[in-house]
Amino acid sequence: MLTLVYRFPEHLDHYRAFLLIIILGFTGRAILLFYPPGNDIYRYIWEGYIQNQGFNPYIYAPDDPALATIANGDLYPIWNSINHKSFSAIYPPFSLLVFRLLAGIRPDPMLFKIFMVLMDVLLMIILALIIKIKKLPKRQLLLYACNPLVILFIAGEGHMDGMQAGCGEV
Repeated sequence: MLTLVYRFPEHLDHYRAFLLIIILGFTGRAILLFYPPGNDIYRYIWEGYIQNQGFNPYIYAPDDPALATIANGDLYPIWNSINHKSFSAIYPPFSLLVFRLLAGIRPDPMLFKIFMVLMDVLLMIILALIIKIKKLPKRQLLLYACNPLVILFIAGEGHMDGMQAGCGEV
């Protein structure tokens, strides 16, 4: 990756340079969409789904008896993959709202992963604008866009870091 950064053609105009970098970053993320999801994504799905059923994930942990019908129903594979079932939600309110909206569309890991990748691409665009405004070297965007850990954890496992960073949520 560092070779890519140091050999990046700085003579490209901003638009072409950033477009090339974002395409490279998106391609890496698209390839890893089919990597097995991490267990956090099951928590995201669960917490979104139970909100749509009228439960507050800050109050009801996945192993709460009040949720047993949901846990033993169609969402059993999701519930079964959640770690720390005795803990209630720890994610910020905006994240829970996003989980609720996505689970309302379809409680599926692939949908959540695709959304997380799209938010990460949006973050790359925001970073590109910051780099342009601050007149920094265009190749610096490669440090994020082609970072293998970022690609693995966001696209591969479905973590929400890109969404939180792009939205400024803490």
